[in-house]
Amino acid sequence: MKKKKRKCKTPVERKPDSPTIKHRKDLARLRKLEAIILTLQTTSFPNVSITALRSIESLCDTPEKMQRFALQLAEKTFVMVKTTVTPDELALMERSILAMQATINGTSGESIRAIHSACYRYQNEIQRMINGYSVRIMKCHELFLMEIALESFLDPDNPKHGYAVARHYVERYDSCNGTGIIPESIPALNDVIAFWERELQSAVPQSVAE
Repeated sequence: MKKKKRKCKTPVERKPDSPTIKHRKDLARLRKLEAIILTLQTTSFPNVSITALRSIESLCDTPEKMQRFALQLAEKTFVMVKTTVTPDELALMERSILAMQATINGTSGESIRAIHSACYRYQNEIQRMINGYSVRIMKCHELFLMEIALESFLDPDNPKHGYAVARHYVERYDSCNGTGIIPESIPALNDVIAFWERELQSAVPQSVAE
């Protein structure tokens, strides 16, 4: 008997969500971020995996949103540490923010690539570990956040940079709870949530607003 040839199914092209459905999904992602705070406040020895912030990649669905988000966290970081970092670190951080602001505003400013290279050169010492892995030694973690934020401008179509800057901004460590999203992360996580609340509020589809 002849075997019947199996028909190959033509892949169905998935249609993008309508603005209304997309908005509802984004609100659900935001509610999940808010739920993290409740978990931290009501659990003994709480530690939520930092990957819980992965949904930010979906929120960063345009380069403009991701870049505004990265700039917001960079500006808040600068305000928090400008009296504790060295003058050289402060200068690099300020140059980074000015370059990002200029790009978003469409005005002339220092090259993003140039300042990103300067930030990397400032702390590019590599230490080889016994197990063969190489580790980059960080003098200033806040300056490294600037470096990550700048990468969202160098590679604007990759939403993973939005997650990366959020991760570096929110992640904390203490001896009781380890590394991850812990109670000390709550103020930083609130900053993240506040940004996306404003962003979603300003982009409410007409059908939802009515």
